[in-house]
Amino acid sequence: MRTKDTLIKKVQATINFYKMLKNGDTVLIGVSSGPDSVCLLHVLKELQDEYNLSLHIAHLNHGFRGAEADEDAMFVQGMGDSLGIPVIAEYSDIPAYARTERKSKQEAAREVRYRFFSSVADKTGADRIALGHTADDQAETFLMRLLRGSGSHGLSGIPPVRERIIRPLIGVFRDEIDEYLSMHDIRYRIDSSNLTAVYLRNKIRLELIPYLAKEYNPNIMETIIRNLNILRDEDIFLGNYVNRIYKDVVINESEVMIQFDAGKLRSCEEPVKRRVIRCAVESVKGEGNVALSFQHVEDALSLLQHDKEGEIHLPSGIVAERSGKIFSIYIKSAV
Repeated sequence: MRTKDTLIKKVQATINFYKMLKNGDTVLIGVSSGPDSVCLLHVLKELQDEYNLSLHIAHLNHGFRGAEADEDAMFVQGMGDSLGIPVIAEYSDIPAYARTERKSKQEAAREVRYRFFSSVADKTGADRIALGHTADDQAETFLMRLLRGSGSHGLSGIPPVRERIIRPLIGVFRDEIDEYLSMHDIRYRIDSSNLTAVYLRNKIRLELIPYLAKEYNPNIMETIIRNLNILRDEDIFLGNYVNRIYKDVVINESEVMIQFDAGKLRSCEEPVKRRVIRCAVESVKGEGNVALSFQHVEDALSLLQHDKEGEIHLPSGIVAERSGKIFSIYIKSAV
């Protein structure tokens, strides 16, 4: 049986390997009330003295589950009070936001949630925003992106560190978390929406992964994670190479629009062109905020390949446009 020390040492090894924390950091912990984020909260509380951390909790009520979500917020507040950690909780009507912005519920929730975390981090002076993504989340994300044809960058998984966001549980599997919480009698709440195979991630978690484990590879999760680690290393190498080319083909760049020299970009190798498109989309919309499929990228590149003018509409209000010698990626609502 795993011990408390085993899990905490595993998380600490991840923190140190990726240089997630430094002495004296202020850390904002995103806590939903579910097992993963509750585990993260308790682990960072255990490590508080080790890194001389100042801890804060952020909780967002997404407005999806009525009284159940209200109870989640009260639970998180009570947990913060018992641990002596201040809690900042807010409510957001994400269903209304999704309708207004014509986004999926998942996309809208993610966008509002990260904006909330960033705002609270600014208010609290947080150096880091700690989120409870696990190795299981990595494997599920890999399969989601594989099914969508996301390309090598997407298949490299959720980054352990991105700007001030850190994911200390990224190397921990869900069964380890369950054992840790059970062993130490730590309470948490279950989001009922995670128990039904309605959304793609839930279907992968509840149906596809168990099927793959039963019929093909009982160690499928570990196998996926090993491949993810290889892909991430290769993705970093390719990313550094493409970044040098990217600077040479860019004409103008702002927060909402990237313009390229169409001739220079068209002369690049196919893998480089695909990577440039994805980098441009991430630059104007934020990494992970647009679910680009292989076909989306190919449609955008068709404007280059056939030397024709026009525009291609990508997800989340992103447009790829060819006009004369200029190829642009931009947010439609901002131009």
